Amino acid sequence: MTVTFISNYLSPHQLPFCEAMVALIGKNYNFIATTPTNSERLSMYPELNEIYPFVIMSYKSNEMMQKAKELANKSDVVIIGSAPDSFIEERLKKGKLTFKYSERLYKKGLSLKNFPRAFISSYIHHGRFQRYPIYMLCASAFTTYDLFIFGNYKGRTFKWGYFPEYKEYDIDDLLRKKNGQTVKILWVGRFLRWKHPELVLDVAKRLENENYQYNIQMIGDGEEFDRIKNMAFGLNLKQTIDFLGILRTNMKLKI
Repeated sequence: MTVTFISNYLSPHQLPFCEAMVALIGKNYNFIATTPTNSERLSMYPELNEIYPFVIMSYKSNEMMQKAKELANKSDVVIIGSAPDSFIEERLKKGKLTFKYSERLYKKGLSLKNFPRAFISSYIHHGRFQRYPIYMLCASAFTTYDLFIFGNYKGRTFKWGYFPEYKEYDIDDLLRKKNGQTVKILWVGRFLRWKHPELVLDVAKRLENENYQYNIQMIGDGEEFDRIKNMAFGLNLKQTIDFLGILRTNMKLKI
């Protein structure tokens, strides 16, 4: 079986999935990147600078694009995320199994202002394909609902997610490390509005009001970093929240 994954660029969330697929089917698995990885991602995840043999950089040359299009047409299964629909149009006409994957579509909701545009976009990227064997892998609990608004993928949605490296820990050892009365909280992510890092401050305020000892560390960076940090100072908390910025790891995935 040949399986091809198509997206804008390889992300650290997809690497373990790719590793597992290569272990299962070897060279029959490929990942097609349609754009270069942006500099922000490369600085956050140095492992993305590695060259992986299963990655086809379609944007590099006409030859690479041709190879990518052939794989997209001939593969037994294609999974496509943030990539042009042109990669799957021909294979769908041939009745080949295809999966799209997506987070929720309308994170900010629908209004009279954006409804017409959302309706047109829904038809272009989803509605016109509904007579073909295409399914949706939902990377959010709300994706199915968003799709159903315009009648797409009824009975054809599946749960999907990121695939971080699996680590097994000794439970007894973990419990021994939890000695003490201090509540320790770790938040890791990008400081973006839709990730709601401000909720950590609500937790800190509640812990303080209920006289808990706590230690909170927030790892990451983003457009909301300074705002959240200033909010934390403005709360005049008796205990501090550590804003650690981006932390890198030496962990590397081996294919």
